[in-house]
Amino acid sequence: MLVDIDGVVRTWSHTGARLGEERARLPAGTLIRLAYRTAERELAHLGVITHDEWIESIRERLKSEYGAESVVAVDSWAEDRGTIDHAVVDLLRRARTVVPVAALTNNTTAVLDDLALDGVLSLFDFVLCSAEIHVAKPSPLAYTKAAEKLGIPPRNVFFVDDLASNVQGAAFAGMHAVVFSGSNELVAQLRTAGIRLPAQEDPPVRATSS
Repeated sequence: MLVDIDGVVRTWSHTGARLGEERARLPAGTLIRLAYRTAERELAHLGVITHDEWIESIRERLKSEYGAESVVAVDSWAEDRGTIDHAVVDLLRRARTVVPVAALTNNTTAVLDDLALDGVLSLFDFVLCSAEIHVAKPSPLAYTKAAEKLGIPPRNVFFVDDLASNVQGAAFAGMHAVVFSGSNELVAQLRTAGIRLPAQEDPPVRATSS
């Protein structure tokens, strides 16, 4: 089983970006524009520049457009690691009892530290990020590299991603690929693919005093 990280395992409300913009009195959406809609982001995702170099490029753009005081906005944004979807984590934990579970993510290598800090890195047999392999989804090569690391032919790999284009790339590479729409739907999609998860454990019952 091969899963995407952002949009599946963790979600984003961009709270850090909003806090940073408020702190520096920047127009709403400034950090999203300067962080994600630039060539530097793509270069960082391909490992051409480092994560720190990408962050520094955002500081330089802010300084150029809004002055030196605006760079304080970057810290709040950079410290935001998103929110882990614990329903998905539970699902993957159960899946790992019956199949290998790995991740393929378009990301900088900082994603490994993020997942470790969130306590979910050990959930995966491995996490393969685009910056490490120098190729990003939806390139078919990204999926074949992941399948090779799994030691499983692509036709035997179940892949899930929140972006239809990435799912299309995985299907082209020969994988059983589905668009993520929620943990309950994913359980049904896994069952259709022949992967049956063990039952979810009931939470412990708290003893009551008499």
